[in-house]
Amino acid sequence: MIVIQLQLVIFDLDGTLVDTERVSIEAWKSVANTKGVRLEEKLFNEMIGSSKDDSQKRLRKLFPEIDLVDLRRDKEEVFLSLIKTNEALVKSGVKDLLIFLQRHGIKTAIATNTERYFAREVIVQSGLAPLVDFVAYRDDVANGKPAPDLYQHVLNYFDVPSNQALAVEDSNPGIQSATTAQLKTIFVPDLADLSIENAAKIFRREENLAGLLEYLRKTMDIGEM
Repeated sequence: MIVIQLQLVIFDLDGTLVDTERVSIEAWKSVANTKGVRLEEKLFNEMIGSSKDDSQKRLRKLFPEIDLVDLRRDKEEVFLSLIKTNEALVKSGVKDLLIFLQRHGIKTAIATNTERYFAREVIVQSGLAPLVDFVAYRDDVANGKPAPDLYQHVLNYFDVPSNQALAVEDSNPGIQSATTAQLKTIFVPDLADLSIENAAKIFRREENLAGLLEYLRKTMDIGEM
């Protein structure tokens, strides 16, 4: 056990708090089909947690003949339409966990690789806005995940040292980002598992957010983590 004074928990958004990775895949497939492009499941798994720029580079390399600007614009329109009709956007256990942290005086934040316009729409649609104290968007920093900029931005905003905060992530780029920012990082899997390299970096693994809540309840009761 490691004794820490927990002041802040920073969450990834897509795939961690909300089930948008599946919605994004559905949108990509829908748009790609209209262009006669087949996107493999493996490609989606590799892009999970990546910034738009990194995903764009990967797609451009695979499909140099496709107009990716049009493809992405169409995909974003379909995505926004889908999240407005998705009643199960928030992942199980999210609100209980955020309310628990609020009641214990622990600040909560989101550090997302998604641009403000789209992430804000997701946060509002999912009802998470009143439950988090701060959101760092991809366009707030110079470099997205796997660079540490987003997590460092949140730590600087709250003026909290990294050893008094936790990160919660579901992807390899996210784990790299949080651990490079010197945060104890808890991995909660969504669609893709960790690489061997990143599995060695995490502080803890929980299979779902209910498990994370139970862990925090136990460790905070005895002042250890």
